Amino acid sequence: MSIKDKLNEKGVKMAAIVHEELGVEEFRSGFWPSDPIYLNSDLSFFAAINSDRKVKKQNVLSGLFSFDMWRRIRQAKEAGVEGNLKGEGRILGGILLMGKGENGPKWIRTEKSFGNHATNEEILKLIQ
Repeated sequence: MSIKDKLNEKGVKMAAIVHEELGVEEFRSGFWPSDPIYLNSDLSFFAAINSDRKVKKQNVLSGLFSFDMWRRIRQAKEAGVEGNLKGEGRILGGILLMGKGENGPKWIRTEKSFGNHATNEEILKLIQ
């Protein structure tokens, strides 16, 4: 059973928030076929998920010299995820888990560097 199936079983709804339209169709067809995708071109979401309310961008040079980043690139390629060097690729994202109704944010996990995302196990623990 996929993580999406497990989240659906628990009634968790998902949405993707992107900062540019470039690559959205490829993302939708390859990974996100039915859930909503919202464009946030003013980057307000990306700033809001960070504690200092600033948009975080990966320094390209520090990324080039990061063993972890190269490891994550290799893992993505092995999983069949293709990329390109088009668009603004330095903006770091994250996950925002909202509570039901008026409960507000339950959990925020921001990327510290490219591909530094929450594991499926972390996410599933939060919705138990």
